[in-house]
Amino acid sequence: MPDNSYQDARARRLTAALTLLAVLVPLGYALVTDHRWEDFYITYRNSRNLVEGRGMHFHEDARVHSFTSPIGTLVPALFLRISGSDEAALWMFRMLGILMFAAGWLAFASCIRRGGGPVAPILAMSGLLLALDAKAACFTVNGMETGVMLGFSALAFRAAFLGIGRHWLAAGLSWTGLMWTRPDGCLYILFFTLASLVFANEPRREILRGCLKAGLVCTVLYLPWFAGATWYYGSPVPQSIRAKAPLYPFAHFKGLIKNAWWLPWQRLAGCFTGTYADLGGWPAWTWIEARLLAGFCAFWFLVPSSDRLGRMASLAFCLFGFYLGYIIPFPWYYPPVTALGLLVLGRAFLLLAARFPPGALARRAAWTLNGIMLAGSLYFLCVNTLAMKIRYEEVDAGNLKRIGLWLKNHISPGERAFFEPLGTISYFSGARVINFPGLCSPEVTEIVRARKLPLREGGYAQVIPIFKPDWLIMRPGEESEALALPEVRENYQWVTTFDVREQVLRRRSPVGADYLLCDAVFKVYRRIKPGTASDPGG
Repeated sequence: MPDNSYQDARARRLTAALTLLAVLVPLGYALVTDHRWEDFYITYRNSRNLVEGRGMHFHEDARVHSFTSPIGTLVPALFLRISGSDEAALWMFRMLGILMFAAGWLAFASCIRRGGGPVAPILAMSGLLLALDAKAACFTVNGMETGVMLGFSALAFRAAFLGIGRHWLAAGLSWTGLMWTRPDGCLYILFFTLASLVFANEPRREILRGCLKAGLVCTVLYLPWFAGATWYYGSPVPQSIRAKAPLYPFAHFKGLIKNAWWLPWQRLAGCFTGTYADLGGWPAWTWIEARLLAGFCAFWFLVPSSDRLGRMASLAFCLFGFYLGYIIPFPWYYPPVTALGLLVLGRAFLLLAARFPPGALARRAAWTLNGIMLAGSLYFLCVNTLAMKIRYEEVDAGNLKRIGLWLKNHISPGERAFFEPLGTISYFSGARVINFPGLCSPEVTEIVRARKLPLREGGYAQVIPIFKPDWLIMRPGEESEALALPEVRENYQWVTTFDVREQVLRRRSPVGADYLLCDAVFKVYRRIKPGTASDPGG
């Protein structure tokens, strides 16, 4: 009979070692790549304006809720206030993300130790899969709020697994963290609650009572932000959600239900691929593996077994497939959902193997599958790290930041610039921006809605003659779309081109350069002023 004290000590040592790995992997990614995500600078412009007394908004003279995450804006602002340095503020936020990522793993480890089965192998497998997850490492330290979201979601899942009726306070605090981190935190609360009701370990009446108590805690602690944002901005709904709302009409929801048998599964495959792998360039086998893993994780809850922990994680993972199928999921949305799938994978094959005697073919096959998954995770981590290092050095810092600094030296006070990638260029230029579809420009969103302009094809160019920005900064495809309009052709002239395609291709990315090249070329145009030499009528 095994010595329980020995087993517990072994589990604690293993948990501690894997926690250290969960810290070292994202920290190593940050040191190797120094990656700063484009969207981080959208939020951080609000943070800096707040610290410097210009208000918590993108343009100092307009109260626009141009960020999504309250924590992702307020905490970097606090760190900037403390340190007085952009670099120090980013690194402090990175360390917070890493600590929350590690806290998420500890929450899952706590569930695993109570979930039954061979604890040590499951701890090892789940911990390694989570620590080696490529997008989790990337978005924990590149300025996004993902690490914090993953930590709070894991803590909320733990409360649901242990029993919301008994752990309502822990549930309420973790729900609060989710809501302060991102507006879609309410869906995490809903899906974890549904999973706890379906696979209940206490009377469902007690679960519902616990949900009411937890909901009250969350309401009280989230209310200050909800009320403050409503007062300050006029609405608690971020402008980014308003601007992108036309992408998600009710007809889209009906299409999701009609294709429910394949679309959620297809979107969940993104949990197990590299960053923006859907743009192409990755080997075909990676997508085959990703779809197989996504399907397994999404439907494991249907397999009759005593694996309550794995089936709860599987059901929540499956429900997230409908959410990701409805929206256009950006890569930083994936890691908290991926973590649920990895919890399933870390348990399922080992539980299946335990049903067979040592040496049995099925047992060896299960362990082989575990080895293949770990090898795949390590491959994705290494390849994704190298690709994102190239992307940041040559495109984000080498092109977008350079455009921003160039624009800062050429734009005049009162002039407005029009471009789509809002973060890096706007932050380093400090320019007043007219953005499509209006992430910082409610006036653009109103025009898009009033005139029913398409967000995908054609709408971008039609905004230019309406607002007549002084500068246009466009990718080649956007340039073609804009120059097809006589109002643009006749009133703007080309100034310069920023092109780093050669530098990107020279770096020999380990995967296709499709994503790396998508922001490698920008054309700059300036509006022709009446009376100038370039004015056709002047």
